[in-house]
Amino acid sequence: MKKWAVLCLAGFLLITGCSRSKDIMAVANITSLDDLTITDREGHQVTVQDTSDFEDAFKDAVAKKDGDQLRLALLDADYRLETSAATFYYFETDGYLVYQEGGKQHVYQGQLTALIAGAFASQAQDPSGEFTEGAPSVEVDELAQVLARVDTPLAYLLEYQDKTVFIFAAGKQDTADVTVSMERMTESGRGVIIDFQIDIIDGSQDTDEIYPYAILTFNESVNAIARTTVDGQTKEWPTIPMQEGQRAVLIHPRAGSLLTQRVTLRGKAAVPDGRLEVEIEDGHQILAHHEITVSTGTAQWGDFEVTLDLDMPTNLSGSIIFFTKTQDGVRQEELVVPVLFTGGK
Repeated sequence: MKKWAVLCLAGFLLITGCSRSKDIMAVANITSLDDLTITDREGHQVTVQDTSDFEDAFKDAVAKKDGDQLRLALLDADYRLETSAATFYYFETDGYLVYQEGGKQHVYQGQLTALIAGAFASQAQDPSGEFTEGAPSVEVDELAQVLARVDTPLAYLLEYQDKTVFIFAAGKQDTADVTVSMERMTESGRGVIIDFQIDIIDGSQDTDEIYPYAILTFNESVNAIARTTVDGQTKEWPTIPMQEGQRAVLIHPRAGSLLTQRVTLRGKAAVPDGRLEVEIEDGHQILAHHEITVSTGTAQWGDFEVTLDLDMPTNLSGSIIFFTKTQDGVRQEELVVPVLFTGGK
């Protein structure tokens, strides 16, 4: 027993129980992140000026046992973190930090979301475009009330006439008095970053459901991103692009997502008789087709959710296509969302 203790203290790894997992920087055989750049899913990139906090976070990340068995799709990562010597991938929801070497994935778990948000915000500037708070028309405000009926926060970027309308839906709340307000707005290479504050008024009574939202109308075309900060944790929410007159919206999955053999589609639509059809295709063949009945069954906006099993794709990319048909059978496409596939050739 004494010999075992001495070997452990000396750092020998002859006995498995004495070993300690290397941090992910050691696994990647690098000593610093001095030339670190971060790229998000939309291709926006930032160079980190002071990497000390990132180095601490990398070293504090905990190795996930059998992490290579997860076989994470790196193309689906929220962020790519690169140095001249190594590339890492970060999955925001689970906090997975991944380094791949020779086909093997080294998976760690760490907290990088706030650091990444701060890195992008550090290069932000005051926005130059003019904007007003509120909707440009009653029609848009009525549409926002429909789009805001979601369980978790998200945003919509609506191109309306010669303006851009940014609708931030704060998600389902169970108290009667909730306000959503813009705290600040900054501009970076990624677009306009808008920080929102969600406040619950003291003494407000419980209610079954309420869906608060905020609207900003810009006088020019912009790309905008919504953020909230709760208990010191800053989170960015998905943004869904829309065009004026659009009659179908796909909330999940997002454009550019990597689809597996089974996919659940969730969204909203306002189509005649509540009938909407969907196809998922890979550019060569149709992988799935389904006829959807929107919840309202009328031309008013309603919700839909459907789970589809996909045939084996023959291509790495394709589309989710929503369409309607006229009484004489003429097909009219309502929405086309680009996606990626696993297992394609």
